[in-house]
Amino acid sequence: METKFDAKIQKIEELYYFPWIGDDFNNSETKLFVIGESIYIDADGYGEDKDWIQILVKQNFSPIIQGVLIYRLLDNFSKAFYNKSKVSQIERDKLASYMAFTDIVQRPLPDINERPTDEDYENGWSVIISIIKIIKPKNIIILGVESIKHMKKLVDKIDFKIHDFTIDKNTINGVEPRSFSMEIDNEKIKCIAIKHSSKHFSWDTWYNYINQKMDLKEIQIN
Repeated sequence: METKFDAKIQKIEELYYFPWIGDDFNNSETKLFVIGESIYIDADGYGEDKDWIQILVKQNFSPIIQGVLIYRLLDNFSKAFYNKSKVSQIERDKLASYMAFTDIVQRPLPDINERPTDEDYENGWSVIISIIKIIKPKNIIILGVESIKHMKKLVDKIDFKIHDFTIDKNTINGVEPRSFSMEIDNEKIKCIAIKHSSKHFSWDTWYNYINQKMDLKEIQIN
């Protein structure tokens, strides 16, 4: 992991989960930031640790060990990223090394049946914007479209702008993707929001959509 941003990130108000930032993220041309939604505490208590995001990435992208917890969100996203059902270890390593990742909701949800509140989303997006200002990504993929309306509410409260916001009426898996650019500190960041990749996720179709919107060749392995 890249640690150069740690001191600044630790100062973010309402930060709970510490983000994953790969070794090659900061020096890459792509600077891909992947954003999930929330973490549930499971029956064994997994999810409460403030380093849980980092633990999940390590468990899902390092060599698979029998019995290790697989985070379906990341597992399916890696399939969509490389357009294959079995992603090689080299590909997993490269994606983990080049991307940053975290979830929006900054509290562990106690039960899978509990949904994030409006306050969860808005507080979470405030944290995400603060992280963006520090790590300065060039591309953002948001896994899930529900939180976008809450992000848009913050435009007048936090110093950032949204340009060219588009809802694609050609649905994929019943979801209308969003595309837009986010302007922060006079820099524009290309953003897309796709279906939450935890279930009923057609990774091959989403591969096509993602690559229509973003140039990810630096990370993808031919």
